Parts: sequence; C-alpha cells; structure tokens
Amino acid sequence: APLRRETVEMARLVHDAVAGMAQLFTERNIQVSENLDPTNPCTVQGDYDRLVQVVINLLSNALKFCDPQSGKIDISLRQGPHYVRLQIRDNGPGISASAQKLIFEKFTQVHSPAMGKPNGTGLGLFITKTIVEQHGGALRVESEIGKGAMFEV
Repeated sequence: APLRRETVEMARLVHDAVAGMAQLFTERNIQVSENLDPTNPCTVQGDYDRLVQVVINLLSNALKFCDPQSGKIDISLRQGPHYVRLQIRDNGPGISASAQKLIFEKFTQVHSPAMGKPNGTGLGLFITKTIVEQHGGALRVESEIGKGAMFEV
C-alpha cells in the first residue's frame, strides 16, 4: 500500500507507543525514560500507522534484549534543521560488529547465548528499515558487546 503523507507529531506518537506498551515494560521490570522536549512536537510528514510500527518494532526489540534484572530503555527525540532524530537505547547484551552488518536483512536473527533461541520471524528490523527508507530516512545501530545497543532513525 502506498504511504500516506500527513503531519505527524513524533513526540506524541512515541509517547503513545510507550504508553501502549507500558504493561509489558512493567511486567519485565524495565525502566523507560522518555527524553522528549515538551515544547517541540518534532513534526514530520509521513504515514502515522507505519511510523508507529517503526517505534513499536524498535521498542519491542529493546524490550526483548534488555537486562532481565534491571532493564533500561532510553528514548530521545531531537529536531534538526531538516530532520527529526529518534534514538532508542537499551542495556542488553549488545550486538557484535559482525552481527550489526546482518541485522537489517530479511529473516536474520542474532543468537545470543544469554538469550537462548531467538523468538520471532527475523523480519522486524528489515520491515522497520524499509518503512524508514520509504520516508526518506535512515536506520542505523551503534553497539558494543556488553554495552547495550542504540538504534537511531
């Protein structure tokens, strides 16, 4: 289906996505901090439903890999001159440099000994990257083993 183009307030979208997942965060004892500027709605032109999917996929990923004892997810949103930058950081096991090259491909799942067998289809990040690119954006990851991961849109 073609993308709808409408004015989307990313700050509200992120806040609503987090609120919708609050129960999951509570069940897993994960602290979520939203670093959103209350005076700036961070408006973009895009497809609300697909952008929600991007945020939920990235939050679900962070949730899945968070430290099971003291999970933390930090979300920040910043307005640049011609872009909005969303960062979602977790305190999970991190992603090796070799795995970082693969995670955005179809049906790829990173196996972590601590996590056991991966769950899901291995399509989440591929779909997320596709949606972001359809909007003219980019998705990247920064991570080191043992230091969590940060996904940036």
